[in-house]
Amino acid sequence: MEKEKVINSFKNKYKGLLSDNTLKQYVVMLGQLLDGEISITSKSKYLQYKTILAKLGEIGIDLDVNIPKWTKKGSGIKKNILDKYVGEDDLQDILECVPGTDKGRELARAIEISYYSGLRLAEVLGLKASDIVAEDYIRLEVTGKGDKYRTAYLPRYKRRLVRDFVGFSISDRYVKKNMERISEKTGLNFSFHSFRHSFASNFLKKGGNIA
Repeated sequence: MEKEKVINSFKNKYKGLLSDNTLKQYVVMLGQLLDGEISITSKSKYLQYKTILAKLGEIGIDLDVNIPKWTKKGSGIKKNILDKYVGEDDLQDILECVPGTDKGRELARAIEISYYSGLRLAEVLGLKASDIVAEDYIRLEVTGKGDKYRTAYLPRYKRRLVRDFVGFSISDRYVKKNMERISEKTGLNFSFHSFRHSFASNFLKKGGNIA
């Protein structure tokens, strides 16, 4: 099948199913696959190429392409900050992949709370209704590392995240297992801690000071 036809088939199938930015990125990488110009610079790139091939298979297109394995050598040993950052479009792709169950809805809430407040996984899962003050602002009183108390905030427009909140029943293991599954499905290189990292990055972009 010609390159243009493959790309058009891919775009027509996944338009509306993937965010515009993700689809645009996948189309560029699909072109690289078809041209034999594959560049594996990170684990994230490797997973994205694998995801694209899988999605092609879903529409009956089998590309005979050998994707080089990603290995931790040289600069690969250090985590790529860009890979750890989760943008708004990436966040939506991640949320779309959480299980459609009660636990899945808890997971989605936990993800958003961390992304918009900067809380660690343990801090999020340890939240109680009594830790939340929702007035003109949304204040979260949490126990952080070393059993130290600290305060975090959620944007007012995210009030729905704490409405009728009674606590989390999901476990650390459940969260991490789903992060791995969603990372593989979306081709995004992230962990739950990436949401905290992304909050800090967004905070700095807006002129905040985390010192």
